[in-house]
Amino acid sequence: MPETSMPQAPPRRRMDPVDKEVAGAALLADYQAGASIRELATRYSFSIGRTRRLLVDAGVEFRPRGGGPRTQRSGSTSARP
Repeated sequence: MPETSMPQAPPRRRMDPVDKEVAGAALLADYQAGASIRELATRYSFSIGRTRRLLVDAGVEFRPRGGGPRTQRSGSTSARP
């Protein structure tokens, strides 16, 4: 995913509403393209909380936590006594 110019705000400071909208749209596009919240926070130097809040404000529909569904390996049994 190409790097974009992301609006920044000092930690513990509010972002300008226009900057929040721009940042949220960019984060949303990257998230929908498959990036995790943690990856986005690292890439754009935001906290995970700020990244998540910007995504929520942008109208994100979060994926389930923990990656994709796990499949059972052949030959293994999951039955317990």
